[in-house]
Amino acid sequence: MPLPRVPAPRRSVGPCILLFAVAPAALAQRGDVEGEAQPPLSASIAVPPAPVLTPEEALATLAVPDGYAIQLAASEPLVQDPVCIAFGDSGELAVCEMRAYMPDVDGNRERAPRGAVALLVDADGDGRYDARRSIADGLVLPRAVAPCRGGWLVIAPPELVWFADEDGDGAFERREVWDRGLGGIDSPEHAINGLVPASDGRYVCANVPWDYAFDNDRFVRVGANARGQWGISLDASGRQYFNSNEDPLRMAAIPPRYAVRNPALGTAVGADIRVLEDRSVESARVNAGVNRAYRDGVLRADGRLARYTAACAPLYVPRERVEFLGANAKDSVFVCEPAGNLVAQVELAEDELGRAKGAPARRDDGREFLTSTDERFRPVALALGPDRALYVVDMYRGVIQHRLFVTSFLRKQVESRGLAQPTGLGRIWRVKSTGSARAAAERPDARELDAIRASESACATDDAVLASWKSAAARSPRLRWQVLLSAGELPTARAIALLDELLREDGSRREWREAAVSGLAGEELALLERIARDPAWQDQRPGRAELFELLARCAAKPARAADLAALAALERDA
Repeated sequence: MPLPRVPAPRRSVGPCILLFAVAPAALAQRGDVEGEAQPPLSASIAVPPAPVLTPEEALATLAVPDGYAIQLAASEPLVQDPVCIAFGDSGELAVCEMRAYMPDVDGNRERAPRGAVALLVDADGDGRYDARRSIADGLVLPRAVAPCRGGWLVIAPPELVWFADEDGDGAFERREVWDRGLGGIDSPEHAINGLVPASDGRYVCANVPWDYAFDNDRFVRVGANARGQWGISLDASGRQYFNSNEDPLRMAAIPPRYAVRNPALGTAVGADIRVLEDRSVESARVNAGVNRAYRDGVLRADGRLARYTAACAPLYVPRERVEFLGANAKDSVFVCEPAGNLVAQVELAEDELGRAKGAPARRDDGREFLTSTDERFRPVALALGPDRALYVVDMYRGVIQHRLFVTSFLRKQVESRGLAQPTGLGRIWRVKSTGSARAAAERPDARELDAIRASESACATDDAVLASWKSAAARSPRLRWQVLLSAGELPTARAIALLDELLREDGSRREWREAAVSGLAGEELALLERIARDPAWQDQRPGRAELFELLARCAAKPARAADLAALAALERDA
């Protein structure tokens, strides 16, 4: 399958997720907005110093809720400039390092091939990593790593590369390029990342309109809507969680691959939903080094960050993980906010369609889940470990803004407070519950959704499977949504017959109508003609007029003469 062209990065004037640097002092900063004043901080805000702390000193600045403990899992020189981690099938920990990222305040030599990906080893079993095995060195700004077929996939711009140690000697001697043209060198913030394995064998990506999947032995792009900016996470039923710098949590309530099947429809509803309306944060220190701290509402009167400005790296943790969350906890998503030196917890509640709404879950002292009084604490990625702990990737830098977007205000902060140096540091922290573990229960809805999706090929010819789909659709609105989505994977005649039956029963929800039409690219007219001439469809029920209009609009969009004539005939006969 030919690979699609990658769209050019978007120009942004908003705060970035990850990284830092500024342009030469003699020039206006690229992040400046023409005509916008950048007043200094209020004289009433006392900005504390930001010295470089040892890992042991930094540990004392970290705070977590009662019932949790935080430990150091790894630090420099073992890891340097880490931006993400991934656990392998056997529990091994891989770390991806942007070692050449912004070696000075102007970003000179940023493209030097100094990036690395390595496996960390706890040789003495004390819980702290003390050795490493190289997977790959000499990379330019690597930003994702994932286990795959006995090796490791790495996004090493502009390529996606697979590395493997086939002879077991500890050296990853096999290197295969599986995709090209990914970008990510000029503007690290606006490029592909994520690469999270999903239960259906796909690899889910953020910031691009595709995921990856195996087509026999070929690794190919699979269309999806573009989601998020830095980081992406999945739950057991395939819902995806993502964000952008000022929008801390969104979700795809349906697998995005369904949402983009029909160009005439566009992106089906449900593939990009705001989860968290409350964008406030509660940090533990003055956050003076925020790119646009001069704007009203960015900082509180005491200088602490007031709202998200660098949200990234969401991580879903289900309520079944009671050994971490506690017996009475809700499904949660943890969100990094490196500009605020914190990791927040968002508790989720879902409606009958499986759409989530979130609310901040804060400590008894009103602060977020994990905070630091160290300005150089920069959490940029999260992962759940096989030891039932939350792992926090701390890039440990004074500033996190990329040179393409930094403002004059931030440059003054960098220079006056010596925040640009040093680089080459980094820590990985482990957060564990101090309570006792309990057994986790599975959810029947997640299992049934997987039964439906996994049986799409079988349902093409098997009437028993088709009957089971109809039964599932009658049991819950969420399962009905999935059946309507999966119907689009069936042969056309079978799909239209199933959609006719289900929507005749109930097509009152927009989500259901668009799910049905999403799988009918080029065949909308066939369903419309069928239902328009069926007496059973003639009575007025909620959603029917909207379905007719949607089918007609999508059928007309390609402007094929025969289709337009057929639509006109239907209108005359109505």
